[in-house]
Amino acid sequence: MSEFLNKQKESKIKFNEKKCAITDNGKKVILTRKEYLLALYLYNNANRIVSRDELLDNVWKDVCVIDRTVDVHIRHLRVKLPSANIKTFKCFGYMWSEDEE
Repeated sequence: MSEFLNKQKESKIKFNEKKCAITDNGKKVILTRKEYLLALYLYNNANRIVSRDELLDNVWKDVCVIDRTVDVHIRHLRVKLPSANIKTFKCFGYMWSEDEE
């Protein structure tokens, strides 16, 4: 079984990549396309600090945006996905932590 599917079994947040959908504790969460891609990228790189530049290069590769765009989308994810443990590392980036807090 893939690492992604193994992580999904233990997580409160479930990704359905075929439908580009997310559930948090069994409740469907409505996300924009970029919010979904950002959440998925952070989730797939869990427990690793991901810089704004890396997020811009991988999530916003098709458009030109300012780096604060990442901050705004992270804030939206924290509101929409309360079970997600997204940490900020000042001057370094963000990390989806699998540790419970």
